[in-house]
This record gives sequence, structure tokens and C-alpha cells, in this order.
Amino acid sequence: MDDVVFCQQFTFLNERGLRQVVRPRRNRLVVFSSGEENVHSVGVVTRGTRTTLNLWLSRDPRVAAPNDD
Repeated sequence: MDDVVFCQQFTFLNERGLRQVVRPRRNRLVVFSSGEENVHSVGVVTRGTRTTLNLWLSRDPRVAAPNDD
């Protein structure tokens, strides 16, 4: 388990402003949008490596990638 991240928790505020906690667990993936609707924080890594995958998705045609046709 050398490559597993050990951190205290992942915390975000729900729609009522209450804290919700997600604890790390093997094979768990946390996915959420990062706008004002998902205020969040991540606990400190105490052992291992944190891996983060950032994706930017939009339905706005003004920021779409050009076609390769």
C-alpha cells in the first residue's frame, strides 16, 4: 500500500451550508464540479502520494476545441 494516500478527510459544504465529510478508501473516486456550489477542502497527506486529475468541461461552444476534420 505504499502508493495509497493517507489523509484525514475530504470536506465540502452541502446546499444548507453544513459540512459533509468523505473519508479516503481504496477504490473510491470523488468527482464534483468546482464552482461556488462545491466549496471544499482536502486533508493533509500523512503518507503516500496524492494524485489529482483536473478536467475542464464546458457546453459553451465559444470555448470548444477546433474540429480536426
